[in-house]
Amino acid sequence: MATQLITQVRTIPVSKRRITRIGSRYLIQLPMQLNDLWAYLHENHAVLNLVIEVAELKPRKEPKQVNPP
Repeated sequence: MATQLITQVRTIPVSKRRITRIGSRYLIQLPMQLNDLWAYLHENHAVLNLVIEVAELKPRKEPKQVNPP
């Protein structure tokens, strides 16, 4: 499946993803439906060009300040 997908398509949309923080690193979790593809790319030491399109950016909410008594 992976080799067929790679020969047919050069751009692989992975739908909307979120950035997750784990310790001091930030991760983008990829869809499990494409695990065969990720394994194939890893095993063949693929070099990827990764483009991230920001679909929506929500401003961070500032915490409310409490006035001391």
